[in-house]
Amino acid sequence: MRMKKILTFFLLINLSISNIQCQTAPKIILVIDPGHGGKDPGVLRVNGSSDEKEINLIISKMFGHYCDSLLDNVDVFYTRTTDTFISLEDRTEFANKKLAHYFISIHVNSNPDSRIYGTELHVHTASCKESYELAEKIQNQLDKRAGRKIRGIKNFKDRDRSNILVVKNTKMPAVLIECGFISNAEEEEFLNSDEGQNLIASAIFRAFREMSKAHFKKEESEKNTTPNKEIKKEVKGPVYKIKIMSSATKVALNHEQFKRLNIKVEERIDKNAPKYKYQYFVGNYKNKADAEAMKQKVQKKGFKDAYLVKFKN
Repeated sequence: MRMKKILTFFLLINLSISNIQCQTAPKIILVIDPGHGGKDPGVLRVNGSSDEKEINLIISKMFGHYCDSLLDNVDVFYTRTTDTFISLEDRTEFANKKLAHYFISIHVNSNPDSRIYGTELHVHTASCKESYELAEKIQNQLDKRAGRKIRGIKNFKDRDRSNILVVKNTKMPAVLIECGFISNAEEEEFLNSDEGQNLIASAIFRAFREMSKAHFKKEESEKNTTPNKEIKKEVKGPVYKIKIMSSATKVALNHEQFKRLNIKVEERIDKNAPKYKYQYFVGNYKNKADAEAMKQKVQKKGFKDAYLVKFKN
C-alpha cells in the first residue's frame, strides 16, 4: 500500500513537470493564407470541378491539419477557413497582429499557353534570407515528394519589379506558392484530385517541418550564447533609432518575436496617429552607420521593413 502511494506521488510529480514544460514550451506561429475567396474566385476552372479559391482552401486546410496533428510546437492560424472574401490588406494585417513567425500563401496559376505547367514560388526580395530558405525547402519537397515540375523562386526583380502585397507587407518570412496551372489540362486534373492535393499539402508540410526544426535549433543556439550587453551612455544631440513595428493594439515587450532580437525594445505612443498608435523601436545611436548596421541585423531577424528614424535628444 505504501509502495502504491509512493508510485502515485511520483506519477503526479512527473505529470506536473510535463504540464509545466508544455505550458512554457515556445511556439511557432504560422499563418496560412488560402488565396482569393468569396466574390474573388481567382483563376476560373477550365475542365476541372473547382475554381482556384476552392483548391487553395482545400490544400491550405490539409497542410494546416498536418501541422496541427504532427507538430506540437506550432500554432496554426488561417486568414480564411470558408469561402469568404478577405482583402490583401486584411490578410497582411492579420498576420502582423498575430506576430506570426511565418506566412505561407497558397495559390494556383494560369497561362494563355496551355502547354505551360509546374510550380512557382514567390518571395519579396532575394535578401529576405529566411523567406528564401523556406521557399527553397518547399521547392525541394514539391519536386521530390509531389513530383512537380519546378519553375523556380521569383522575387520582385524577376517579376519586373512587380510587388506581391502579401509577401511585401508581412513583417515575417513569407512565401507565396503557385501550386500548378489550371490552364494545363493534365495539371488541372492533378490539382483537382485528392491524391494531387494531398501530395502538395504533405510536401509543403515536410518543408515547413524542416524549417521549424531549424528555427528551434537557432533559438537554442542563441539562448546558449551570452548576449552582448548594451552599455548605457547618455547620448546628447540627434540620435537614430530603428523602427521595427507599428500596431493598432499594444504589444507586450516580452513577446516571443521581440525576444529574438536580443535587444531592448522601446514602446512609444503616438496619440496623433489615426490608427497605428503603438510604435516600437530598438537602438539609440549617435552614429548613423552604427544604426544602419543594426537595422540590417534586425531585418535578418524577421523585421524586414525596419527603418531608421532620427530623434532630437
